[in-house]
Amino acid sequence: MQGLLTFWSMVGILALVAWRGNKWFAQRNAAHADSHQGESYKYHEERSKIGKLVNLLLTFDVPSARHFRLRPESWYDRFGKGIHLAVESEAGEPVFDNMFFLDSDDEPLVALLMQDRKLRSALIILMGRIVRNGARLISLDAENGKLSLYLRAFSVDDPARLRQECTAFLVPFLQAIRDMPTTAIRAERGARVNPDKARHTALIVFVVGCASAIWITFMSSDRLSDPWGFIRFSAIIGMIAFAILTWWALRHLGRASNRHRAMALWCFFALIGVVCFSFTALRAINIHLDFARHEAVAVEKAKLAIHYRRKVGTTYTIHYHLDSASKYHDEYPSIGWFEFRRIRDAWAGADSGPAIVHIHPGLLGFQWKAVDPLPITVAD
Repeated sequence: MQGLLTFWSMVGILALVAWRGNKWFAQRNAAHADSHQGESYKYHEERSKIGKLVNLLLTFDVPSARHFRLRPESWYDRFGKGIHLAVESEAGEPVFDNMFFLDSDDEPLVALLMQDRKLRSALIILMGRIVRNGARLISLDAENGKLSLYLRAFSVDDPARLRQECTAFLVPFLQAIRDMPTTAIRAERGARVNPDKARHTALIVFVVGCASAIWITFMSSDRLSDPWGFIRFSAIIGMIAFAILTWWALRHLGRASNRHRAMALWCFFALIGVVCFSFTALRAINIHLDFARHEAVAVEKAKLAIHYRRKVGTTYTIHYHLDSASKYHDEYPSIGWFEFRRIRDAWAGADSGPAIVHIHPGLLGFQWKAVDPLPITVAD
């Protein structure tokens, strides 16, 4: 049990990190004010336990109509463009296009970067200065009236000099953004920028799927006669459902330049959730909606057992010898804690007693069994 809990905890942490992204550290550190060459800004510093600078965030005021993200182009960005899932506006300058990936549908700002070579040169030099100071660019974002420069700064010896050089090379870019006409993004375009519908759907499916997997693991009893056959069946149904949901999500994943990253998060969340939930849902349909006639086999003595397994924890099983249609075999199905308590209470606290094993054909054609204990009365 401990191992499974650790696994699902790590899955939850990974999901949270993917949800927060690069802005994880920025909200938990106090902001400090500074200025350079007449440009005022605020900065956040995240430091390790020994006081070493880890991350640095600089924020500047810009018009709220501006919305973009400029980040180093990664192999996944090139892959997204290669399969035509991501569409990036390129400047036609190989050095700039290979160094940066522009994630935006702010057409005036995209046109500014495409036309002004001096701004592109300043950003290229800024990247070089960041690397020379021992830092690494995470992203340069404009959102909600703030231009935010996120840096990974593990090897920075002089944070003040790094802040001053970044500000100096950002001044022309900031001034150009502020001089642009304050025309907001059109409503119909802004609706495509926000992929909340697909993101929230993926998170809901993920949470429901993880909850159903935890319930199956810890709370339910092993009833299926051919669990692996049922797993293959539910996996096929789950993948069909996932394909349908993915087709729907492609229309709600946001701007064209970010679709490959949004699709990666969607696949991570939705795939786990859909596969886990489909197994739970189909199992419930196969078992709980079964109205067909079934076979009941009497068992003279069934026996409960408690086991402890490393990395799994306490498990409960029931052992019975089944004689049905001249087929003799022993079974040791695992049962949940509530099932264990129900059977033991019916046997007046004893670990063994008579029972009836119900063999159901299953609504979806997968046979399953249920153990119904016969009550034992204790004489006075």
